[in-house]
Amino acid sequence: MHHRLAAIRDRVLLKVTLVIYYYLPILYYGLRPSSRRSDIRKEYDGSATFSSGKYAVYVIWQPDGTIPWYVTNMLEGLKALGVNAIVVANHDLTPEQLSTLKEHSAKVLVRGNKGLDFGAYKDAIVYLRKQKSPVFRLLLMNDSVYVFRRGLQSLLERLLSDEFQVVAAYENWEKHYHFQSFCLAVSGDVVANPQFVEFWDSYRAIPIRRWCIDHGEVKLSERLRKVATRFSVCYRINDLLDLLESDREVSNLLLYREFVPKLTRDAFPADDFLEVLSAADPAQRRIILRRAKERISSLLIMGSQTHTGAFFFPKFLSSPFLKRDLVYREQFNLYEVERMMTELGFVEQFPLITDEIRRRGTGGHYKGFKRRRFRLGLI
Repeated sequence: MHHRLAAIRDRVLLKVTLVIYYYLPILYYGLRPSSRRSDIRKEYDGSATFSSGKYAVYVIWQPDGTIPWYVTNMLEGLKALGVNAIVVANHDLTPEQLSTLKEHSAKVLVRGNKGLDFGAYKDAIVYLRKQKSPVFRLLLMNDSVYVFRRGLQSLLERLLSDEFQVVAAYENWEKHYHFQSFCLAVSGDVVANPQFVEFWDSYRAIPIRRWCIDHGEVKLSERLRKVATRFSVCYRINDLLDLLESDREVSNLLLYREFVPKLTRDAFPADDFLEVLSAADPAQRRIILRRAKERISSLLIMGSQTHTGAFFFPKFLSSPFLKRDLVYREQFNLYEVERMMTELGFVEQFPLITDEIRRRGTGGHYKGFKRRRFRLGLI
């Protein structure tokens, strides 16, 4: 009885949290015309300008006064391929930060943090349209991921190719299908499409994470699927599973059970799977292998694939990305991340990443309403 009452109390408090921290703020911002106005406060010319017609909006949140290695990696990669990087900083910049960013970009825009990353995307896209510069290709990116040099150039080349109107590094099938907006590319005809223009003009920059996902990422993906006809996703589950044809490749994958987030790890194929597979006759082996692929696919599609496949995609498909919130979102613990980074060969960045993880901690340590806001994806 006590547990039942506690569960009811928890559900009630979650609903109260939603009203106070989600629905009421949305109503408040919806009644304010300023939620649709630009938040850009300063703009600076950079030295890395090109006549390529290729642009990248790169949103950063680095208020500690430095420009970290992963931001520099991305900017250097864009610069090498002749992309005009429009860096949008959601905070004031130190002279050192500004100097570094100007060296690697075409423009630096400084704004407040109104609307978080999606508010910055909106401001930069509207700003770019007002410059009347011809846009051949537009990339949308933010610094929510660590960016490694390995695999970066080949990814950027795919994003910049005109073969597909929309190219995303990752996709998400968890609740509402959408392209993940931390790395997304669209063609010039999509940028000029009235429906794309209208989406950004009408988007309300509300600083709530759940709003940015549901009304930003998801709604933008819905709009892109209406205006474009050809899509490509760079790191797909089936591309990973297609590697599992030989016993060696299967054993190589199964060695990394801890690459799967903690909550789904028990459902990963058991250690005796290889013995069963090797003892099976050819017909049975084909069925067993197919069932293993189904199970792994089901695990990876259960959440955001930048989390569920966080280490699989860099290990087997050379993705240059690793989400910065893997520990904060309670997908992995710090020591698992340390072991997996060593396995991936990211030794140079190892102390920089683990130090950042320790500073940020995990949302699981929050208490009271902040803990409930975290559970609801509001922060």
